[in-house]
Amino acid sequence: MLVHRPQNLEEVRRVTEAYQQHYNWERPHQGRSCGNRPPRQVFEILPTLPVLPQMVQADTWLKRVHHRVFARLVNADGCVSVNRETYYLSTALAGQKIALVVDAPSASFDVQVGTAPQKRLAIKGVLRGEMTLDRFSMVMIEQARSEETLRLALKARWTQRGLWDPTP
Repeated sequence: MLVHRPQNLEEVRRVTEAYQQHYNWERPHQGRSCGNRPPRQVFEILPTLPVLPQMVQADTWLKRVHHRVFARLVNADGCVSVNRETYYLSTALAGQKIALVVDAPSASFDVQVGTAPQKRLAIKGVLRGEMTLDRFSMVMIEQARSEETLRLALKARWTQRGLWDPTP
């Protein structure tokens, strides 16, 4: 296997272009639609992709979970967790089962004990408003890095305690 180690941006471009040429026009592809032929021989004309938006609403996902209910047992310290975020309710609710109902328009949880409403809590991590696609991409990359760092820390802790089993 030939390994390319480009020394500058121009070499990176040249090697990438050569790879794309081989990958798309010369390399047989085993996908059903390609029938062991190179992709660009099978699909010479590719569809035009839509233009990327300049601005995005970062919290559009909330609309998809509007009215979703998260059931939790309140800890002794009066807290519950949702998606690794801790929310304080009240020590008076310790040991009780509660429901957190998503209210998308207000980006909050409506806390209920049984059918009785208790309080409203702002959902943590909501970005609110419109932002550029570049800014949104950077926020998502940072969030992915943070989650990977947490995952690796938990894996290290579990490995240290003999609780990590790498076999699936």
